Amino acid sequence: MYYTNHSIFKTLGVAIVCLFLNQASAQEFSIGSYNIRYDNPADGDNAWSNRKEDLVNQLLFYQADILGLQEVLPSQRLFIDHKLNSLYSSFGRSRGEKPSKEEQCPIYWKKNLYTKLESGTFWLSETPNVPSIGWDAALPRICTFVRLEHKKTNKKLLIFNIHLDHKGEKARAQSLLLVLRKMEIMLKPDESFFLIGDFNITEQSPGLQNLQLHLVDAYTSSPLFFGPNSTFNNFQLEPIPNKRIDYIFFKAGEIKITALAHLSPLIQGRYLSDHFPVWLHYQFTSL
Repeated sequence: MYYTNHSIFKTLGVAIVCLFLNQASAQEFSIGSYNIRYDNPADGDNAWSNRKEDLVNQLLFYQADILGLQEVLPSQRLFIDHKLNSLYSSFGRSRGEKPSKEEQCPIYWKKNLYTKLESGTFWLSETPNVPSIGWDAALPRICTFVRLEHKKTNKKLLIFNIHLDHKGEKARAQSLLLVLRKMEIMLKPDESFFLIGDFNITEQSPGLQNLQLHLVDAYTSSPLFFGPNSTFNNFQLEPIPNKRIDYIFFKAGEIKITALAHLSPLIQGRYLSDHFPVWLHYQFTSL
């Protein structure tokens, strides 16, 4: 009898240990989106020169596997690239006619984790293959994309990083429709998809509500959330309530969201940008 009970407890113990190890070994990945605020000397105490070191240290501390930035001027890109070069590779070009001029939406990925398969840019306009301003937009707007393969698991990802117009309501709605069309054309059956960026619209926008019919909003689907419900603070200590305009969307499938945060640390009484970064942790259900 003792031997039988001992065998049962031993078997049960092994099963519990195996279950724990399986849960603990589930591989977790991360992706972030961050509007860093362009280098505007008129920002005074919040000017780029006063916050760039802390902002890059923030990126290095959290170390997203993949990171999309918005509102990045060439001088800012050079500084960030220099600081992140040991860990990350990147791709991005200007929204203007010259690749090295005007704002960019670069994407970074850890060079030890991912291999780049493809990269490119299209304009959020009626003529997406050439530098252009679309619909009622005030400025040219772009989508930067990369196709990555995870070296260890061979999982493939298609990442879109966008910054929608701040004035053109029609341009924002049409831009999201264009993004969906591009996704349908470009996304391969064995790939997962993320759409990240500064959308300049809130959840009440018809354009965003239409997007939610096709993609999953990580914020509303995450089992764990930390941070303010806003992503825009305008450098004010009290973030504007319910001003969530920065998003991470993904294609439903084998992506399992585990946690999402709007990171909002104050450094010496100052936010590091007028936007909060959106940080997402996820797993693949097939691993």
